[in-house]
Amino acid sequence: MLITLEDRLLVVSGRLPKLPDVVLVRLTKWAWLIALAVGILVLLDSFDIVSAATAFGGSCTGVLLGCVGGSALSGFYVAAALTAVYGVVYLRSVQPLRELRERGWRIVFFGTLVQLVTGVALTFFFGLNGIALVLLEVLCGWYLLFSIRSAFVY
Repeated sequence: MLITLEDRLLVVSGRLPKLPDVVLVRLTKWAWLIALAVGILVLLDSFDIVSAATAFGGSCTGVLLGCVGGSALSGFYVAAALTAVYGVVYLRSVQPLRELRERGWRIVFFGTLVQLVTGVALTFFFGLNGIALVLLEVLCGWYLLFSIRSAFVY
């Protein structure tokens, strides 16, 4: 299923305007650094979400043990956990991207899918406010990612 989605997105990206070669070369060369920065920032964001929920009076342990299961604060902890997952996915892609391996590209692609699923899942807790931003982030990410796909060959 993932390969089918990738193939369909490849066809769609082929119809979009191309970035200049200079931009593609630099984007390919620094993709690992971008993934590292995104991974770190996303993990820091997940810690901020936990801090905010704790400041509002929740207990992470209480939520995990089901003591506060129905409270609004549990949504914050779910958001933090899902956010941390896709932060770790981006960090896992750093070394393969640095070596220009296709595996690194695929990990980042998987990370964008996790980000999209996270955004959709969080609409159940927080409403539709952030889904447009998540969709914009993922679409821009796919545009850049599919622009440099051919550079990651082995």
